[in-house]
Amino acid sequence: MKQYVKILSIIMLFSLKTVEIVAQVPNPNTSEKFNKLFTYAHTNGMFNGSVLIIDNKSLVYKKSYGDTKNQENKPITSNTQFLLASLSKQFTATGIVLLHEQGKLKFDDKVIQHLPDFPYSNVTIRNLLNQTSGILEYEKLLNNQFSKLEKSYNESGKIITNNEVYALYKKRKPKLEFTPNKKFNYSNTNYVFLALLIEKVSGQSFAKYMQTQIFSPLQMNNTFVYNALDTSNFFERAIGYKLKIDGENIEVNDNYPFINIVGDGGIYSTIDDLQKYILALNENKIMSKESRREAFSKPTLLNTEKSSYGFGWFIKTIPFNKHKAITHSGEFVGFSNAIFNDLDAKKSIILLSNNSSKYRAQLNSAMVRILYDIPYELPKKNIRGVIGELIYEKSIEVAIETYKKLKNENFNKYNFKENQLNRLGYDLLEQEKLQEAIAIFKLNVSSYPESSNVYDSLGEAYLLNNQKELALFNYKKSVSLHPDNKKAIEIIKELQK
Repeated sequence: MKQYVKILSIIMLFSLKTVEIVAQVPNPNTSEKFNKLFTYAHTNGMFNGSVLIIDNKSLVYKKSYGDTKNQENKPITSNTQFLLASLSKQFTATGIVLLHEQGKLKFDDKVIQHLPDFPYSNVTIRNLLNQTSGILEYEKLLNNQFSKLEKSYNESGKIITNNEVYALYKKRKPKLEFTPNKKFNYSNTNYVFLALLIEKVSGQSFAKYMQTQIFSPLQMNNTFVYNALDTSNFFERAIGYKLKIDGENIEVNDNYPFINIVGDGGIYSTIDDLQKYILALNENKIMSKESRREAFSKPTLLNTEKSSYGFGWFIKTIPFNKHKAITHSGEFVGFSNAIFNDLDAKKSIILLSNNSSKYRAQLNSAMVRILYDIPYELPKKNIRGVIGELIYEKSIEVAIETYKKLKNENFNKYNFKENQLNRLGYDLLEQEKLQEAIAIFKLNVSSYPESSNVYDSLGEAYLLNNQKELALFNYKKSVSLHPDNKKAIEIIKELQK
């Protein structure tokens, strides 16, 4: 079984000034810790991108690692443009706040007041902002039509935009997953609809509104909304990628020529530009204090419980100092990004990467700990990559022996969690290395004999190899450990016929 566990008045707006970094010498010890962390991460294939750390307007650390993977393959710099993915949601939410401050809408307006053909009469703008609308994730609808849409693009050049998503919802009217404001459920659709709302209320395209109301006033000169039909805004573009199973060659993920959905994502930016945005946000140069307070407050649900999502940000309370922090991550087609901003201490982290997200959580944890002078650990290297390389370079036998040796002698240096071998096994299946996949799944069974999932995966591999008796044995073992494994139960019935 696979486990793959985004205003001020017009006069005030155009008076926005970029907040400058105060020229102070960063703490050498803190800066050196960050340097050690990212040098180690880059050297070990855990990070390729840019990082910037701010402490109350003082620049603590800023450095870029690796290359862009574009045609020129240039070194990444602080001006390299990364796809923000879901980090784009903060800008969409800011756009709504500015319209609110201009008196053009209210947060508690029903969306249908501004979009008369909106298919959900009881959903408010606040519901969309707070991710409490209950609206179905649009990818679930698009996936069913992906081949048809791709064919349409190949034949006529028609691209998928927010309007196509909106038309699909108006036509199908998928049922809300729950009553609005009953609970939090992260759905990119909410922010696609917010982008359409911005266009309707402002009378401008989403891209132009972002440019004139946010990017240009803050001198975010390398930031823009992606347009599939126009690449002229790219100055220094990073390409999203991931390493192949052999650990050496790359697989470019950054390939979506006919997808131009924005609001939930779709914005490209740089660490230098995001620095300007965060500093301006902290200095109340973007929105009023009252709007800022509302945007960064946890919403109250129908059951009176507090949700964790504000206006385009997750709202956190830092355990050790009780400060309020806003955070978000963004991941799409190889890009993996994160922002952390302590609103009280004005300590901020900006991380942009154009490779896999598998080490982002460990890097995030280490960065926050270093920023607050708390003991931290260097990220553990995923054993999946180490063993995968050995399978290609040497043999499955050498890979398995190395796994056992490293687990016995260097357990604290590597990540030996169950999902490591499980994902490697499925990687091998995709590469049509069936025997190697079976060997890896067997190794996982011996390592985690109490896990239903590892037997399920081994059963699947045996079934693909037409070893039905062994498949049946492992599926039965999986069900004995997890009686609710419905898929395995169905397969067992078929195998016993």
